[in-house]
Amino acid sequence: LPGQFLTGATHGKPGRTKSYGEVIKCEVAGFGDLVSCIRPNLADESLKALTECEYSCKNMQVRDADIVDLFVFGKVNEDLVEESVVGDKKWNYLFQRACLDDVEKNISKSNIIITSDLGNGKTSILKILAPYLLSKSHTVYEIEDQYGDIVSDIEILVKKGKHFVLLVDEYCRNIGLIHHLAENFTVSQFTIVATSRTTFHYKEIVNLKSWGFKYVQFSLDFLDDHELENLISLADSIGHWGELAGMPLHEKKNWIKYKNDSSLAYFLLSIFDSQDIKTRIEMNLSSLTAIKGIKDVIFAIAILKVANIPATLGMVSEVAGNDIIYKSSLRNDQDFQGLFHIDRRGAVSVSSVFALHLLKSQFSSNEIKNKFLCIAQEFNDKRSHSRDHEILFKHVLKFSSLERILKDRAKISTMASYYEDLKRRVTWLMNDPHYWLQYGMAHLAYSNFDKARTLFKTAYALAATKEEYHTDQIDTQQARLLLNEYMQVDDSNDKFDMFENAHRLLICLDDDRYKFKQIDLYRSVIEIHYANLSKTKKAKMRQHCAAILQSKPIAATSGYLEQGFIESVVNRLQNAFDKYIVKANGE
Repeated sequence: LPGQFLTGATHGKPGRTKSYGEVIKCEVAGFGDLVSCIRPNLADESLKALTECEYSCKNMQVRDADIVDLFVFGKVNEDLVEESVVGDKKWNYLFQRACLDDVEKNISKSNIIITSDLGNGKTSILKILAPYLLSKSHTVYEIEDQYGDIVSDIEILVKKGKHFVLLVDEYCRNIGLIHHLAENFTVSQFTIVATSRTTFHYKEIVNLKSWGFKYVQFSLDFLDDHELENLISLADSIGHWGELAGMPLHEKKNWIKYKNDSSLAYFLLSIFDSQDIKTRIEMNLSSLTAIKGIKDVIFAIAILKVANIPATLGMVSEVAGNDIIYKSSLRNDQDFQGLFHIDRRGAVSVSSVFALHLLKSQFSSNEIKNKFLCIAQEFNDKRSHSRDHEILFKHVLKFSSLERILKDRAKISTMASYYEDLKRRVTWLMNDPHYWLQYGMAHLAYSNFDKARTLFKTAYALAATKEEYHTDQIDTQQARLLLNEYMQVDDSNDKFDMFENAHRLLICLDDDRYKFKQIDLYRSVIEIHYANLSKTKKAKMRQHCAAILQSKPIAATSGYLEQGFIESVVNRLQNAFDKYIVKANGE
């Protein structure tokens, strides 16, 4: 069994050890007595933390209910995954992802990192890849015990001299492992195929590069035409479309492309608008929520999943503020099992899209705000206890975390009051530039420009007092503020300095998706103001836009970031440039 050693007074604080199990107080001498009779078996080459992926060969038949459980609740049947990937009736349970062949082709050349935003298929891709790579004659291992001696198992496998593939889900949670493997092993020995939330991956890019971790990146965030057709086929098979069922294939594809931004997550969210799905969920929830404290448990499970933190029983209990999740009566409850299930590692498993739906549909804006404040206050003290505590604390501080789950009609007032109250619950935030940046973003999102400007000034002033504090994030949002303000003014010429100041901030930043999200606003600026500008200012706007187009921007991290988003922004800017500037000059 895995174990942790407590070398200080931590055992006196049960909250800090609760998620790991029972503390045995034996002191150093007592521990010495316990292990004195143990002799290591140096010849033992059995794996303790890794397990080899193998075919189950159960030949199961997929039912409509299985696809609904997968789409709605994220309940993955691994036997059906295998049957769908390598069985006689291929892709009748999951749809084929476009990157599979390219991943397999790169196995012998480079490590692989597959990224996606919430709900776009990151968790299922490794379950697909295991049988897929087996069918291509690769030996595949996955991590069975996160707390086991993974490195020793890898050393055992490397000694055997046969190349293998190691699947690592959420590599950012194992960043120390990736660091060690990057510096001590090569792709000629084994290949890592890892997944990560897109935003988490961006934060680790500099580290990966400094460690010499060579990899090819694939993104699941946008469905291509072939993926769209396969997804539509699955949706057709369960009668998902309702009154839209009569649409021809090309119209269904356009519906997903333009109403759901070619995103799997947005498409899955649309399923929750189906009346039969709503009824099923409400039936399960109505009896569950009659249990005192269960709504706190549901919120805890959902917020942990959205924050990309394993919903272990210990963490669920801490966030919920009660021990109901430990009761077998709840875990054996049919209504609970209809919505959630406990995986083999003892964590509550649920799709991130369903978790997002639960937060948006079952909790009022005021409930969400108060729960975020309670988490911020409680986990402020706990954030040093573990990486998961720290991630959850940071999650509830972020503007985007709250904005994503609030109901539209209450967003403005709730966001403003949340950040107003937050600094009173966590007082040190008043001296933190990033807090004032987030507070300003909350106002900027709803065009409260004057308030946002004041808060950004506060962020800049505090940043100036911090040694080596980089203001890139503040600069990005300040540029966004200026561009949005300029788009709403009537006098194109007198306020032209707003555009120039925004451009001056942006050109100094690294070429990444955050910078180019703001450059994407140039299209609207050109459309609104170019025709009204003086000759001199037209020349300046033309010069600034042309400089971006001619620079052929490459992602700042030497190709480690996806180029797709940057290139799409540049293409859209080129179209606006040609339509409104080149055409206006008669070229």
